[in-house]
Amino acid sequence: MRTVLAIELLCAAQALDYRAPSQPGTGVVAAHRFIRRIVPSLTVDRVLALDIERLTTALAEPGLLTAVEDAIGPLS
Repeated sequence: MRTVLAIELLCAAQALDYRAPSQPGTGVVAAHRFIRRIVPSLTVDRVLALDIERLTTALAEPGLLTAVEDAIGPLS
């Protein structure tokens, strides 16, 4: 499940990169920054296995949730 979520988050982060300078909501910006600290934007073609692995590992910890809650407050 974490691997699938990591792939979905990578796709969403890349979509936000393409939508710049359009600004999403505060929580989405915080999630995007968290993802980009782990995995750089896809600017040239490359194998994504390592990116997926890094983000999958990061999702085992509460870092993404913490980043979003720090930005917008507790999620219930």
